Amino acid sequence: MNIYSILKQIKIYQIASLALILIVVATACSTKKNTLISRNYHNLTAHYNIYFNGYEIYTEGLKKIETSYQEDFNKILPLDIYTKKEVARRLLPDMDKTVKKCSKVITMHSITSKPKRKSRGKQSDRQKEFYKQNEFNKWIDDSYFLMGKAYYLKHDNFAAIQNFEYVIRQFPNEGLKNDASLWLAKTHIALKDYRAAKDLLDRLEGDAELPDRIRPEIAAVRANYHMEQEEFSDAMNYLVEAISLTKNKSDLIRFNYIAAQLLEKEGELANASLKYEDVIKLNPDYRMAFNAKINRARLYEGDADTGQEIRKQLAKMLKDDKNIEFLDQIYYALAELDIKEDLVDSAIENYKLSAQSTIDNLYQQTLSYKALGELYYSRPEYIKAQVYYDSCLMVLPEDFPDRDNVEKFGLSLNALGQNLSMVKREDSLQSVAALSEEERDVLIKIKIDEAKRIAEEQQRLEEEERMNGRQGGFRMAGGQGGPGGSRSLPGNPGSMNQGGGSRVSGMGGGMSSQMGGSGGSKWYFYNPSTLSYGQAEFSKRFGRRKLEDNWRRKNKGISSAMGDMSTEGEEGDIQTQAMKSNADKYQNTTREYYLADLPLNDTLLKESNDRIAVALFNVGKVFKDELNKEQEAIEYFELLLQRYPETDKLLFAYYNLYQVFKETEQSDKLAYYKSLILNRFPDSRSAKIISNPNFFQEIEEARIEIMAFYKETYLLYEKEDYEMVISNCVKADTAFALNPIRDKFSLLQVLSIGALDPENKLVLANQINDLLFKYPESEVTETARTLLKILESGPESIGLANTTPGGLSIGKVDPAAEEEVMQDFQFQEDAVHYYIAVVSRRTQDLNRLTFNISNFNVENFDQDYFEVSSVPMNDDLMLIIVKNFADETVGMNYYYSLLADPQAFADFDQTDFRHFIISRANYNIFYKNQNVFKYIQFFKANYLDEEN
Repeated sequence: MNIYSILKQIKIYQIASLALILIVVATACSTKKNTLISRNYHNLTAHYNIYFNGYEIYTEGLKKIETSYQEDFNKILPLDIYTKKEVARRLLPDMDKTVKKCSKVITMHSITSKPKRKSRGKQSDRQKEFYKQNEFNKWIDDSYFLMGKAYYLKHDNFAAIQNFEYVIRQFPNEGLKNDASLWLAKTHIALKDYRAAKDLLDRLEGDAELPDRIRPEIAAVRANYHMEQEEFSDAMNYLVEAISLTKNKSDLIRFNYIAAQLLEKEGELANASLKYEDVIKLNPDYRMAFNAKINRARLYEGDADTGQEIRKQLAKMLKDDKNIEFLDQIYYALAELDIKEDLVDSAIENYKLSAQSTIDNLYQQTLSYKALGELYYSRPEYIKAQVYYDSCLMVLPEDFPDRDNVEKFGLSLNALGQNLSMVKREDSLQSVAALSEEERDVLIKIKIDEAKRIAEEQQRLEEEERMNGRQGGFRMAGGQGGPGGSRSLPGNPGSMNQGGGSRVSGMGGGMSSQMGGSGGSKWYFYNPSTLSYGQAEFSKRFGRRKLEDNWRRKNKGISSAMGDMSTEGEEGDIQTQAMKSNADKYQNTTREYYLADLPLNDTLLKESNDRIAVALFNVGKVFKDELNKEQEAIEYFELLLQRYPETDKLLFAYYNLYQVFKETEQSDKLAYYKSLILNRFPDSRSAKIISNPNFFQEIEEARIEIMAFYKETYLLYEKEDYEMVISNCVKADTAFALNPIRDKFSLLQVLSIGALDPENKLVLANQINDLLFKYPESEVTETARTLLKILESGPESIGLANTTPGGLSIGKVDPAAEEEVMQDFQFQEDAVHYYIAVVSRRTQDLNRLTFNISNFNVENFDQDYFEVSSVPMNDDLMLIIVKNFADETVGMNYYYSLLADPQAFADFDQTDFRHFIISRANYNIFYKNQNVFKYIQFFKANYLDEEN
């Protein structure tokens, strides 16, 4: 055979081999046929081409989190960091890719068709099991399981449940059933479906064939199950089990640290300290080791030698440059050590250094200021306590433990500190005013010289800082923050020598205490600058409040007219006075600056004494009602009576002392003040309360009676029986001694007069002005002012006569701006909300709708106060606004209640108004854009149920 023939034959063989390979591959690629070749092909391809890549992406995503996740050591660490939303967000891209890879494996390589059975011979049990399978690719169950874990990590919990349940149901014998059950339990915990999670964990633990490798994970999940429900004692038991079983070092470190935190939370401080020591021995990463050392030092309860050893360790940590960002925690640990060893002054200095050293750990700064406030409160130095606790409130994190009680105590201390400062300030001013003119001039000269010296020194320091390029927020002076300096933060009280916080015995003391606090002092005899922090916090929480009784009440309209229906007036309300100064208009290097506030005549002296009397009363009230310190309350009320026996707070002080002595069961004192009240103020509410055990029941009956009479009168108004309405309004003012809604009767009377004689504008105007004069703070005044404006504009009627209702124009918008307008609105579930009714000015009776809503509030929300007002929007539209609802839920409850009321919108055409609720921020945008249609679209999309 020649060479040509040989080559030709080889070519034929190659073509035949290639064809055979192609046929085999084509056959193997199909998932419709189930052969040994197709199974092996799809197993191999699914594993190495797709599943492997998906698993690599999954594990790489977890590694990224493990290396970058920052623990919040201020809180109990989570057993499962992947339950954190921020972690899920960072994992999302990798988990999405993992899901796609797993889905691809299932879509392209799942073999569900049955293989051909062998016709001859008896089948073995193994063969029978093989033919029973629903899936013949061994990587499909792994893909479903991995996809379920990816869904769990991206917080798509319902998709995760579907995958885990599918693995358990379809692949019970493939070795993943237990793992899938455990992850399913974790998913149910994430959904707070604790019953389902417990059932799964119970079944797992009851499995006699459960592999040992999974037992540490079950114990950890059990611990997390209890931690999520704040069952810390039970969680601790399972955590101990997990520690004893796990062989993974990172898990072991984490479990021990969390165990130490739980022991600390449960008050087992010595055991917690030992557990933190176990963490240190395991050689964790730097941050965890640092926090374990700090916590071990903070919780130390041992002998003096151990204490000294811990101090040396902390001092060494202070010098380590790596710990600059942790100085606040080190100083705090030193302060806690000082407290245990009864070194209170040293503790105060270390707490101050801790607060000043904080870089960005507001949680730690809050702890330091809080500790200072509580220390000064216990001494007691109340003004200093108020200053530091106010600083605590200024940096208080939203998620700080027991935040509500911290805020409550802080606001009480604010009131206490401000009033004590007022007493100290006025006593100091009076003391200086009592000096001879020569003595006063000498004192003022000293203060002017001191002010000039301080100004020159300040100028010199600023020049030095400018020259050194260090002008900014840090000072490196010794003791002012240690390494790293101190930041200028809101709430940092600055000089620690401010204030004085004396008890009664310290009031009106020597000149040395009254003349202190120069430095950067705004005021010259006592430095009250730090009080502005408390005033700022008060304004932030309550807004600008008029100095008046019942400022805390939501319903001032009712309380101001309550007459004998309330006891609060004679108990006396706290009226924290603003600390004003006339010196601000002068330079502190002038004589006028130091004379500006001195009470140098009888009128000014009386005003000063009045301020002291109010402040002393307020201090007693805070001690009695807010801080539950009865003895201090007695002390200040009796001091008030001693210093100002003719004060207009006399009855208030008597009645509060009567209450304290009744509470403390001091019968002699109780009888004394009871006698004073009954003999000197026999007609007062206090006397009636003391002598009549049924007083409050009678008050409630009177309230029900007057409300029923008002409802009857309003029904007469609806029937247009205006003369009878006027008669009832007059009767209500005379026949009922207890009438908390005189303003509402007055408005009904005005509306009825206008309806009977709309031409007599002079009489009607006088009636409206009389109403505005009597009830300037009432909710009805907006309606009255609107009536007065309409009357002054000169129409023939004031809108009470029947007119043809017109359609409601709800605004237009430039199409190009539509999307922008919608995007301006933000759904804020927890924000304060308003109810808005947008009403056409051509409506049949605009004022009636306003009144219907006000009446609805009175009848249905008599325990709450919702402010009703009318605001013009434009020439066509008027807004009826109901304020204030705490959040979206309260607002929507009101919306649906009003919608269901048959009277509120009776006789009003649906084209005359639109209504909705709106957050305070969205209202500002809405009023600026004046486009009702667009907000209604937003309202429907975000607030209303689908069926609405």
